[in-house]
Amino acid sequence: MKLAPSLLKLWVLANAEAWYCQASNIEPVHFWLAALKLANPDLAAELFRAGGSPEDCKELAKLANGILGYLEMDAEKAKQLRAETREKILNGRAPRGTPDGTMPYLHRSESSHRLFEVAIEGATKRKVDELTVTDIVGTLFDMNLVTLG
Repeated sequence: MKLAPSLLKLWVLANAEAWYCQASNIEPVHFWLAALKLANPDLAAELFRAGGSPEDCKELAKLANGILGYLEMDAEKAKQLRAETREKILNGRAPRGTPDGTMPYLHRSESSHRLFEVAIEGATKRKVDELTVTDIVGTLFDMNLVTLG
């Protein structure tokens, strides 16, 4: 199954979240944190200020609105939920930084592999040929891997 370009963005951010949270693998919760990050409409403005093309910025803003609509929450709630989830994961530990701006590529855990397998099964049943961010977010909830509270 083909991965939507937005899902590749999610994956890169999940890797960063895993690294930040001192994980050795990308766990399902890191995909959740990445989705909440992508739901931040301010990202499009940041991308534009950093020299992103108007098309890329528009696509990112559309993605943020789509995630927020799917989750039925506003951007502030998504930011709060992301901060609370990160705090729970870190459990008082300091986050890992990237002094030189680089980080290693982390592999998905077994549970993250299963997350994608189940999401692909669902997309296949719906007869779509591209896996999206909302497929992953929906599967996180379907598998009871994350909650909104």
